[in-house]
Amino acid sequence: MKKRLGMAVLVLLLACSWAQAQKNVIKLGQKVSRGVARATEQQLLKSVPARTLSLYGPELRALVASNRLPANTFPKLARRNDLLTYQAVNLFVAQEKLFLEQAPLLVEKIESRVYSRVPYAALLPKDAEVLYIGEIHGVPRVQQEIVTLVKSLRTVYPGRNIYLAAEGVPAAFDLDYSTDDLIHTREALLERLHEAAELADMELTELVASSSVVLAAVEAGIPVLGLESEGALCRLATPKGRKMPTEEEYEQVVTSLAGMEFRNRGFAKGIKVLRKADPDALIVVYGGIDHLAYHQLSSVPALVGGKSFVVQVTVPAALAESNLLFRYFREPDDIRRAFKASPDAKLAEYWKEPTSFNQLLGNDLTVIVHE
Repeated sequence: MKKRLGMAVLVLLLACSWAQAQKNVIKLGQKVSRGVARATEQQLLKSVPARTLSLYGPELRALVASNRLPANTFPKLARRNDLLTYQAVNLFVAQEKLFLEQAPLLVEKIESRVYSRVPYAALLPKDAEVLYIGEIHGVPRVQQEIVTLVKSLRTVYPGRNIYLAAEGVPAAFDLDYSTDDLIHTREALLERLHEAAELADMELTELVASSSVVLAAVEAGIPVLGLESEGALCRLATPKGRKMPTEEEYEQVVTSLAGMEFRNRGFAKGIKVLRKADPDALIVVYGGIDHLAYHQLSSVPALVGGKSFVVQVTVPAALAESNLLFRYFREPDDIRRAFKASPDAKLAEYWKEPTSFNQLLGNDLTVIVHE
């Protein structure tokens, strides 16, 4: 009993520390928001401690460089984007500090096992309200594993209505989400994807190849809600005085932190529409891990609330890309040997018991497959 009470206190303290760290970062960002409107890379990194900069300098500089928007093209959006970039950098500084303080405890709480088939029925919580499945885009084995997970959902959650809300599938009515927009058949999904392919100037086969997860959902009788408000994004990316953005301008805005924040708020709105319409249902959200991980600045789980569970499906090379703190982890030799022994092996890492450490590492379950 004392051990449980002590653990509960520790979790509460960490949660409070994490919440305070986030508040401090937001306040810091608000205080300097005018100053970073046209800030240089050096100004955006000025609050990073020397030790952190020496360890993570290239990654943090890449974060800043990859997220800049030209102020002459997007005056207001560039200012918002620089503020978010500043906050993201300083949020990582706060995360690293908390991580290093708690690292010895944290490692003890992670279970690592190698499976030929991941036992999702044992690993996924039965009382989840929203199950988030985050991927690294464009890796076939990652999507194959997510297809396996999606096909198992009816067995894992018998008797519950299940919906899949998906990034990459266009929303029929832009940001005005509705259950009338649910896609129930393969034919309806392909029609929607065909429209998206034309808009993106892609071959339909390219888009469908990257949409095996949503196809698996409708084939399993799980209705799909498209979350991608392409019209609203197009308007966001169109410079003042113009009717349409260039392809480069659109890509710049959509992948910037300001664009990510805009998209995440739209995703959250769509998910809330499903939850309100069917409160007892399981909502499964499928998208890039940068949208869904707890540790991100405007994570969808934080915007939606409720009992969430985040699964990350990835490959070894992409771990540090999704969270720089993963570079600290080294699996035991026997686990590494077992993982390398078979091209079909999956390494699952999960918490032995509920913990607030998931807020630092971004997820509740990590499934690592071979690239």
